[in-house]
Amino acid sequence: MSLFGYDQGLLSGVVVTEDFLVVHDLVGTSKTKTLSTVTAIYDVGCFFGALVAFGIGERLGRKKSILLGTTLMAIGTLKCTSYSLPQIFIGRVILGYVSEISGFLLRFLSRTQFMFIFVLFATIPWLPESPRWLMQKGYEKEAIEILSCIEDKPIDDPYVVAQKNEIEYTIYYERDNAIRWDDILLCRKTDSTDSKSLRRLILGAGTQFMQQFECINLMSYYLPTVLMKFVGLSDSMVRLLTAVNSVTYLICTCCAVGLIERMGRRGLMMLFTAGQFFAFLNITILLRYAEANAGTV
Repeated sequence: MSLFGYDQGLLSGVVVTEDFLVVHDLVGTSKTKTLSTVTAIYDVGCFFGALVAFGIGERLGRKKSILLGTTLMAIGTLKCTSYSLPQIFIGRVILGYVSEISGFLLRFLSRTQFMFIFVLFATIPWLPESPRWLMQKGYEKEAIEILSCIEDKPIDDPYVVAQKNEIEYTIYYERDNAIRWDDILLCRKTDSTDSKSLRRLILGAGTQFMQQFECINLMSYYLPTVLMKFVGLSDSMVRLLTAVNSVTYLICTCCAVGLIERMGRRGLMMLFTAGQFFAFLNITILLRYAEANAGTV
């Protein structure tokens, strides 16, 4: 997530940098589609990465999956030495981000992504594996030791034993009541009870879909472009407001942590959805007002 947010913050400033546009021949309205592809290709890589992680996560476990993904991130980051668009496309698909510009500062910032990668490589091998995955693979002793370490209790403590039994029951239940994808999509009942698997799938996936479909990434990536072209702000002011926008994300996330236990998921989601609605409504009205004023000048 740190790399995902870092890409949004860095690339939003890169796409309005003159050096970047000149080096890659992206100056002019005829290059808008190409520049949009450079920006969006990162999310394409994230999409396929999520699908791959869904398939290999249970096989490799949490630690190996993260290390594999981190290795791919490192390969993508190395692509920031590129000076051609094909290399940029490949790098952004692999990592999620890559760009190259003239100038030391932004060149340094693009390579700073390695900081997060080094942290992952240095810490993941020392972290414990998921107890559930260990028990699923038959490593019951190791799973109990990790549960004991997490709870800071002996392995024969009733609480540790209860957690172990709960995980074990869940694993056996999932194996005995496994549901195939075609049964979920066709709403077939595989037993006497209706678990409403399709409804649960739609609720989970639909929420994530709406979170992305509301165009939040549009503002994250193109906020500097909008402020420069449609509002007419200076380059320094644009970068300052972009930083303020990112800080707003952080503040709202911290508020959500404190409010979710009081308001619940549904109430908190409705509250912040209303806030986003009025924010995007104000943006739309102000941009239309700016266009109207520009036409009369």
